[in-house]
This record gives sequence, C-alpha cells and structure tokens, in this order.
Amino acid sequence: QVTMIQGTKFVEWPLAMPAVLVHPENHDKAISPNPAKFQVPKVQYKYGVATEVDVSAKTVRLRDGELVPYDALVVATGFAMPLIYPNPGVSLQQRKDEVRQAAEAIRGAGTVIISGGGVVGLEVAGGLRVAYPDKRIVLLCRDQLLKQFPATTREKAKAVCEAKEIELFYGTSSDAPAGVKLEPGVLNVAENVISYDVFLPMYSKGPNTGFLTGVPNMLDKRGNIMVNKHLQ
Repeated sequence: QVTMIQGTKFVEWPLAMPAVLVHPENHDKAISPNPAKFQVPKVQYKYGVATEVDVSAKTVRLRDGELVPYDALVVATGFAMPLIYPNPGVSLQQRKDEVRQAAEAIRGAGTVIISGGGVVGLEVAGGLRVAYPDKRIVLLCRDQLLKQFPATTREKAKAVCEAKEIELFYGTSSDAPAGVKLEPGVLNVAENVISYDVFLPMYSKGPNTGFLTGVPNMLDKRGNIMVNKHLQ
C-alpha cells in the first residue's frame, strides 16, 4: 500500500514558469490539471498539506485534520521558490490567478528588480529583456552572478547582461521585500537607491519541511533534513 500526499491537485512544469511569466496565455501548456492523467496506478492519493508528523504514532497530520498512518515515510517535498512553484494547498484557479496577476504587473512595470543571481534569476531577467526591450531590468546578486559556475561562465553571463542592458547590482538589502511585490517600492543596495515597480525574488526559500519541525534531531537550522554520508 503506497500513499502519496500531494499539496496540489494539479501538476505544473516549473521549468516553463519563467517563460509563462512573460506569456501567461501559455500557462495551460505547463499544467496537467486532471489527476487521472498523472496519478500512478495502484497508488492512493491524498491531496492536502502536511502540517505535522508524529513519529511515535507513525502518522502525518494534514491541514484539514486528517491523520494518514504510515509504516515508512519518504519525505520528498522539494523547495519553495516564489512564482516558479505553486504554494502547497492552492487550487488550480488560485494558481492561475497568481501567475496572471504577476504577469500583468510585470507587463505594466517600468522597472523590474529580480533578486537572485542564480540560473533562475538570470533566465527570468533574460526572458523579460527579450519580451520587453524598453524596461529597466535589475538583477540583484547577493555576492556573485552564477556563483557556483566556473569563472569563465560567470564572465560570459556578465558580458551578455551588459550587452542586453540588464543591470547587475551586488549586495544585500535590509528593506528587500520578503516575497513577490507587485507595487512600487524603493530598495537600498550598498550605496545605491533603486526605485522599482515590481520585485521578484527568484531564489530558493528553502525546503518545504516545516511540518517536521516538531520531530527531534530531524532538521538543521536551515530546515534541511540531516543525513549521513549515504544520504540516510
């Protein structure tokens, strides 16, 4: 008996979402809305948000109060990234509305700040530049652009950003919004003051492991599941 607890009753292709933010009319192409099309045969599905695990009773509590028993629990929750991934528990219509509103705000914005110098932030910045040649696009990097890539790759990316007039700023900001902001604001980065119309945090917000906080010796300070060298 295998039971799958899934946070949404649809499946979305996250790799397509940077493009969908520019062309929201294509969102349906990145969604599988019918569970019958993606459910694995002979697997029982529970659509809900896990809120707590009782390792003594061997149960997972869902947001609606239901208890799901288990003999072995596999945690494969992925991570949170605003707009790129849907929030657990949202309906399909809520998700479509979220993406549409963000896309409309981006379309009407004069200046868009993208926070996150990794591959997702860079892809979103590039996609916006292609779609909107006249917007001011700012890519905010905490320390480096594509930090985990070789220096030659980073330099190539910087050169392309310069050629495409994607402005790169480095550093952190104490007044950066915690999430997506679709209204005007001001950001202070180092000695720079940047006014914006839309702020998009395009970096991982960490793993979706909040429901494990009550389990002793399970999570580290960043919410990652602690494992040995064999990932056990």
